[in-house]
Amino acid sequence: LTGATLTFGAGSRLTVV
Repeated sequence: LTGATLTFGAGSRLTVV
């Protein structure tokens, strides 16, 4: 998941590089 941005419930973001 290169460059994918995952969004988690409370609006927190985890960017997978």
